[in-house]
Amino acid sequence: MNILFMGDVAGESGLRGLEKTLPELRRTYGADLTLVNGENAAGVGMTPAQAERIFYAGADVITLGNHAFDRREILNVIDSDARILRPANLPRLPGRGSGIFEAKHRDVGVLVLSGRVGMDYSPDNPFITAEKEVAELQKSCRVILVDFHGEATSEKVAMKFALAGKVSLLVGTHTHVQTADEQICSGTGYITDLGMCGPEESVIGVDPAWALEQFRCGKAFTGKNWPEGDAVISGVFCEIGDHDGKCVRIARILKTVKL
Repeated sequence: MNILFMGDVAGESGLRGLEKTLPELRRTYGADLTLVNGENAAGVGMTPAQAERIFYAGADVITLGNHAFDRREILNVIDSDARILRPANLPRLPGRGSGIFEAKHRDVGVLVLSGRVGMDYSPDNPFITAEKEVAELQKSCRVILVDFHGEATSEKVAMKFALAGKVSLLVGTHTHVQTADEQICSGTGYITDLGMCGPEESVIGVDPAWALEQFRCGKAFTGKNWPEGDAVISGVFCEIGDHDGKCVRIARILKTVKL
């Protein structure tokens, strides 16, 4: 089974870059299931129209993170569309944190978790949630994919050891900088962060001049300015054994798209 998992879509540039490249990526890698983190499609959050654009581009599942509910107009869509997943350790909010999807005539479980270290809110403990959710998915799925949306690399690496051998693929999202540590750990494909699908000339998606001003003045990162321009497209390709659900290959995807 071939899986594509693309990093956080950041702003209009990232969305356009994804629309331009995802169909080709699906063909190149023979993707049986394609997942995209849509967390920052609207800068912060995602609108219903942007969700439709991501699905039309070729996504089968959209995952979200700490900005899942920043766009109020998406709330009903999150609640009604099973293809959109928010973190499972936000259990008392609209939507769902896990789902089962069909790919290659097999059930594939997808789970989204949010980290707590260095984040601006306090979700439930992701490690305890992971244990419960994975155990439930294992009842019907051999292939399980996890998006761990977190700030701290240490927390993501710790989750690798917690889930090694229990899930097929664990990817980190949120920091928008792709890490070069793709590996297979006890049959679990892993990367600390997928990177982003967003403007190439940016500071994790936002305008460099604006970001420098915030750092110089010690301001909080609010009212972000998301630039246009060419896009960087980041993610991973993962090959998973059809019978045992073990990852046999993981490769980074990183390319620049002229817009």
